[in-house]
Amino acid sequence: MYHAVDEHIDPSEAAWSVRASDFDAQMQLLRDDGWSSLTLRELCGFWERGEAPPSRSVVVTFDDGHACLHDLALPIMARHGIRSTLFAISGFLGRASSYDDGFGTVPRPMMDAGQLQAMHAAGHEIGSHTHTHPDLRALPRAQLLDELTRSRAELEALVGAPVETFAYPHGWFDRAVHDAVIQTGYRCAVSVMCGLNDASTPRHLLRRSNLGVHTTLERFRQALRHGASPLGVARAQMREKTIRAVASLRGRDPLNHYTRPLQSLLA
Repeated sequence: MYHAVDEHIDPSEAAWSVRASDFDAQMQLLRDDGWSSLTLRELCGFWERGEAPPSRSVVVTFDDGHACLHDLALPIMARHGIRSTLFAISGFLGRASSYDDGFGTVPRPMMDAGQLQAMHAAGHEIGSHTHTHPDLRALPRAQLLDELTRSRAELEALVGAPVETFAYPHGWFDRAVHDAVIQTGYRCAVSVMCGLNDASTPRHLLRRSNLGVHTTLERFRQALRHGASPLGVARAQMREKTIRAVASLRGRDPLNHYTRPLQSLLA
């Protein structure tokens, strides 16, 4: 999971942005080590047909749609033969990323329509990241459905291809959001929970490895092998097991707590 790719990273972006030079080294590692880059739609297609994807398969994903992806990441991926899935915010094309003002990050220019079309034309999949990037858990149902369907319709009209994959803004979801994504026709969706995916992973709770400015090549290799560092995966698995166990004891739906503090289960 990438967001911005740039040579100059503001300290506020360190957890979710990478330098272009580091991204170049990571994409070269994928190529040199024989990884097959698939779009998310292609990966889900293998599973839906009951087929196994290539044994060393990776899906490179981008959230939001910053302009630097077109300017810097796109030529790097072209040089190394890597394709990706980009989850775009349809309502912010050609604007600045002011949707994250509350997180203290510096607004970045977003791709315009032409740049997004160029990404699609180069073989990269375009998925949805909603229309305005809200906390979907807090929306009335009508507004939730509008965020999901409007983004999809606008992006499909723009690129002239189906938009069938989705990324939850900030990785936040609950049962109502998860089910609405399915009901509005998305074939699969990605979370920010770490770990690896296989045919048994719920299609609308797919896992990803967050990559930031401090992701060394060794940590990148660990993400490919384990979905994160071994310690990070162990902590995530323990947290999910705890949520499922406590939710079962209390008659709660664990999907309503995966992206909330554990204390919410005890309230």
